[in-house]
Amino acid sequence: MLFETHPPLLGLHDVCLIPAPVTRVASRTECDPYYSKGRLPLAAAPMDCVINETNWETFAKAGVLTVIPRTVPLKTRKHLMTSTFVGMSLNEFMQIFCTLNKSNDIAKVLEENDLQAKVCVDIANGHMQSLIDLCTIAKEIFGNRLILMTGNIANPMTYILYAKAGIDYVRVGIGSGSRCTTSANVGVHFPMASLLDNIRRVQIATDMPTYPKIIADGGFSNYDDIIKAIALGADFVMCGKFFAECEEACGKVTVLPDGSREREYYGMSTKVAQKKMGKSSLRTSEGISRTVKITHTLSQKIENFKDYLTTAMSYCDSFNLIEFQSKAMVYKLSAEARQAYFK
Repeated sequence: MLFETHPPLLGLHDVCLIPAPVTRVASRTECDPYYSKGRLPLAAAPMDCVINETNWETFAKAGVLTVIPRTVPLKTRKHLMTSTFVGMSLNEFMQIFCTLNKSNDIAKVLEENDLQAKVCVDIANGHMQSLIDLCTIAKEIFGNRLILMTGNIANPMTYILYAKAGIDYVRVGIGSGSRCTTSANVGVHFPMASLLDNIRRVQIATDMPTYPKIIADGGFSNYDDIIKAIALGADFVMCGKFFAECEEACGKVTVLPDGSREREYYGMSTKVAQKKMGKSSLRTSEGISRTVKITHTLSQKIENFKDYLTTAMSYCDSFNLIEFQSKAMVYKLSAEARQAYFK
């Protein structure tokens, strides 16, 4: 059935921010692009051509939310899970956090040492009932000793189910990443601008004591995309290519004849990544493996991002991120306006 009565779904390239009628901000230096404890609204994608156990602290010190990818040995991930988010498969998560005998031991260690485990159940289809059920069980066992991130989802109503399960962070977006071919091959998609807007509308219409933090994940080709996602309600924007272009990222690097350098960059559903995760039975790839030019240091990227974000905040009469999300006005671009915007 074709839902013709619904409004068109919009991607981030279909919208822009409108300045406030008047702004109290005299300089962008008055705007604060951080949450508490020096955390920026940025997250590094759990891709082993971006981040691993050797460089995550560099990203974390720069204010970026970090997630260790599943290609890192499980023993190492378990060791790091009280310091940073670590990716886990659904099976790994079930065995470690949802089996009472084992979980009780971990829960005791966390309680006695006043620690929290930070886990990202890193799977492609976050709409599975089994995932929601396991997350509910784990949160009942561990409570606030387990900070839980999962996804990905691309339906606003699933967000409410995550809230009811006690999930702390939800990754939203399917098929948007530059190395993800899920939408192109499978047909499943929900453009990011409309997805974030609809999740915020569902939040307003639903009375819940707490809501998961929203992580917009995939397809952020430029700073303006990230800023518009934040304006539309994303607490964090998860980037892969954006960070793969940095000196500090990990992964294979090739020096070209002209002296420039390229980094191998691939989606985590590619067969390359599947092999690194130890899978013996490889499924059809839903990702692309290509290279990206190394163009910046991490500090340069972060500095650019903060300057562009605070400039946008100043236009929108916003001194902090919470104010920015409540005040930013996002409008649809016409075809003619798109030509003026994208030069």
